Amino acid sequence: MRFVLFLGALAMMASAADTRYYLVEGVMKLADDRNVGTNVSLIKRTVDREAGRIEEVVLSLRGEDPAREFTTIITPVAAGKATVSSPQGGISGEAALSGPEWAWTGMKFSTKIEPGQIRVEGQDEFSLDSIAAHKQVLKADGQIQVRIEESGRSISKAVYEMLRSRLLAK
Repeated sequence: MRFVLFLGALAMMASAADTRYYLVEGVMKLADDRNVGTNVSLIKRTVDREAGRIEEVVLSLRGEDPAREFTTIITPVAAGKATVSSPQGGISGEAALSGPEWAWTGMKFSTKIEPGQIRVEGQDEFSLDSIAAHKQVLKADGQIQVRIEESGRSISKAVYEMLRSRLLAK
């Protein structure tokens, strides 16, 4: 009987969405390596195998601008391949996922940002306790406009919610 309960609990855990929270710092540099600013982001990353997608909600704070929140949806479509989009619109692209299925540890991506012809290409790495991203924002002619290096650590849901409520209130 205990074995059956254990298997049932494992099945529930395997199908349940897994949400992680991160506090991330980013540094932005021009193509000539001049530093042009930093940003701080809160990320809520939910891997939902049952829904067939990964949802990343990012709250970004840069300089004295108000905090901005946006959502990115990563939808696996084939072995190691995914589409990237946003429910708010304006982002579309594709990604290559690496690592064990539904426990991916990396993603290379190329997205197009509307309006305009801006592309963002990069590579993300994630684990239970950390996240890192290396991105390039490219102009329509393919030249690098900005490079972004981000790294962060996991935080608790309570810390995420407290920081998010304070940043959105500003």
